[in-house]
Amino acid sequence: MKNKLKKAARAALCLLLCALICASAVSCGKKDEAALSIENTSFSGRVYAYYMACFKQYWLTYFGQTDSKDFWDAETDGVKYSEYLESVSLESIKKRLCSVFLFDSFGLKISDAENTAIDRMLAAIEATEEGRRGIENDELFSALGMDRSDLRQLLVIDAKTAALQDHLYGEDGVYKITDEQRESFYQKNYCRFRMLYLMNYDYDLNEDGSYKYDSDGSVKVLEISDERYEEKIRFADSIRQRVLDGEDFETLIQQYTEDLSADKYRNGRYVTEGNGYFQPIADAVTNMEIGEMRLFQTQIGIHLVQRIELDDYGWKSEANGEGEDFANFESLITEQTFDAYIEPYMKNVTVNTDVTGKYKMEDLPYTFSWRYLLT
Repeated sequence: MKNKLKKAARAALCLLLCALICASAVSCGKKDEAALSIENTSFSGRVYAYYMACFKQYWLTYFGQTDSKDFWDAETDGVKYSEYLESVSLESIKKRLCSVFLFDSFGLKISDAENTAIDRMLAAIEATEEGRRGIENDELFSALGMDRSDLRQLLVIDAKTAALQDHLYGEDGVYKITDEQRESFYQKNYCRFRMLYLMNYDYDLNEDGSYKYDSDGSVKVLEISDERYEEKIRFADSIRQRVLDGEDFETLIQQYTEDLSADKYRNGRYVTEGNGYFQPIADAVTNMEIGEMRLFQTQIGIHLVQRIELDDYGWKSEANGEGEDFANFESLITEQTFDAYIEPYMKNVTVNTDVTGKYKMEDLPYTFSWRYLLT
């Protein structure tokens, strides 16, 4: 569990950029002692708590847990989940504080276009049913004494962080990420595999063979019998044996897989932390040896998986162009490079434990209905 917590923590850095906040930006005349600070830039206790609430929502969603004492009190290596997740989240908040500090130190400014985009986002939030009732009436904002002006500044800091990253590593940035750096990142962080996938359901079809759809636009599916499911497991195992006996796995995949996108991945699939691939399989492949083959059952079906060697420069290979495994390759390497740039500033961050200690993650409210607009 602890390894999974660490992986999730790194992924969260990409997912929660929107939660960056600067006390000088959001104070709005309200007195609130600094929780974290670096030189003249700080996060107030109020916005520190907001950020922790963002992480609380992320962790509970990621691990599929409810907000229960049993979850927070559970332990990993003798440390409570609440303490461990809070410490990991604190490190991320410190990185974001350094981002804001550097943005201001470099004399960077939010552009008129970015300010317009922020105002439009705020208007979109206020146009939701919950937003019309008043942002300050949101459970979390109400608990922390925050209002519309605070929300706008949260969006401003999100824009500042993106602008700083673009200033450093964008198309016209100060630094350029080289192909050698990309290849090194790829070789260190990616795994490649082939997979035969068999569904544990059937599509619900019309008489003409076309799909039926639910009201939300998703394709309707039907459960299969236990007997048919067991038959599929036996079939997958027979394919495994055929591969071990020397048959070409890719040929068998193209012949028997029920993965409708298989044609796009004849060169294999690629996974890394943060690229959005189905997590149970991504985790399993990462822990397999090259050439190893395993049969997995998950909530979406049966997976016969074999890890294979990475090809050189797979991230820019034409053979991988149809698939989506490298759709966010540039954003991932930019994020990691950006984090490495921020890291040396971390030692200069002061944490006021008298303030942070007032806001325990497990005690904070965390559900706010327009949160999705900030991701």
